[in-house]
Amino acid sequence: MRKRVVVRIFMAPTEDNLGQPMTFSQQRRHWGLMDVFDVNLAPGLNVVTRSSRQSSILGQERLARRGQPGSNHFDYFGCGWPPHLLLPRGTEAGMKFQIFIILTDANLDLLSSNRVPRNSFCVPPQENVQDRRPMGFPLDRRMVQGGSSPIREVFRAFGNVRVVDISVRHVG
Repeated sequence: MRKRVVVRIFMAPTEDNLGQPMTFSQQRRHWGLMDVFDVNLAPGLNVVTRSSRQSSILGQERLARRGQPGSNHFDYFGCGWPPHLLLPRGTEAGMKFQIFIILTDANLDLLSSNRVPRNSFCVPPQENVQDRRPMGFPLDRRMVQGGSSPIREVFRAFGNVRVVDISVRHVG
């Protein structure tokens, strides 16, 4: 039987400004949301492919109309990060980051089964936020236990979480 899940993807540096590995408590405030979307999964192995251009935090690359949020003249499609700012620049030697991915039950997280999750920076007033979880969930809170451990250890027992190490290099 297929299961609809919400996928949340975050990214954070793994080292502090002195090059020392960060614990979960130190890293907690550095996680940046990269995308939130829903997908139907079948039992067994699934391959989910998503273009960075589909990220829920990106705005459209076009000139936005003027106006204040909430007014009829505000351009909500122009709201969000420009696509060229989605990934950090990195360093020539390579800057270490971690990608944190969590899957949660869409039936519990979404307010309506026919609406896609929208956890972006701005939402038109007529839409309301459609995700029951707070912005940054589950990295938005302090850990009672495990805060002095690396994030991989904190979430090791959870089958719906993956932590992936990457390096971002700036070339030229």
